[in-house]
Amino acid sequence: QGATYSSLQSVAARSSDDIWAVGSFVNGDGGSIIEHWDGSSWSLVPNADPAGAYQAGLQSVDVSPQGAVWAAGFYFDQSGAGRTLVEAWDGSAWQLEKTPNLAQSPDTELHSITSSYTGVVWASGFAFTGSTYVPITLRLSHQSAKWRLVDAAIPAGSQNTYLYGVGGFRSKDVFATGYYYSEGVYHTLVEHWD
Repeated sequence: QGATYSSLQSVAARSSDDIWAVGSFVNGDGGSIIEHWDGSSWSLVPNADPAGAYQAGLQSVDVSPQGAVWAAGFYFDQSGAGRTLVEAWDGSAWQLEKTPNLAQSPDTELHSITSSYTGVVWASGFAFTGSTYVPITLRLSHQSAKWRLVDAAIPAGSQNTYLYGVGGFRSKDVFATGYYYSEGVYHTLVEHWD
C-alpha cells in the first residue's frame, strides 16, 4: 500500500483456504487493511471505510458459525471524533454497517466482535464521556436487523473502564473482557451477558 506503517490486528478462518486478517495502515488519511488467504496466497481486499474517514482501522474480525464474516474497529470523522466501525462481507465485497455511538462522546471505539450460532452479533469497546472512559457493547439481532447500544457494567469506584474482548457461543451467554482503573491501580475485568 506504500504505507509508512501497517499492522494486522486480528485473524479468523472459515477453512484452510478461506482466512481473513484485518488491521490498519498509515499513509495520508490512512485506512483499514483487509487481507484474504485463498489457500495459496494472500491478497488485499477493498475495505468499506466511510467516505471522509481519517485513520480508520479494524481491530477485530470474526467468522460466524453460519459463515458470515464481520470486522470491527473505529475511525475519526472530519471533526476529529472517534466513531464506531463495523464492516460485513456479503460474499463479494465488504459493506459498511450503520452503527451507533455514545451520545455526545468525542471518542467511541470498538475493539472486538463475535457472533453466536443463533446469528446474534456483539461488539465491544469503550467511549469517552468528556471526563471518563466507559465500556460499551453493541448488539445486532435478526429480529431488529439494527445495531443497538447495550449498557455495560461499570465497576464501583472505576475512573476509566475499557473493553477489549468479547466472545460467546449463545446469544444469551456472552462474555466481555478488559480492565478498569481505580485509585491508581489497574484491575482485570470480565463482564457477562445472560
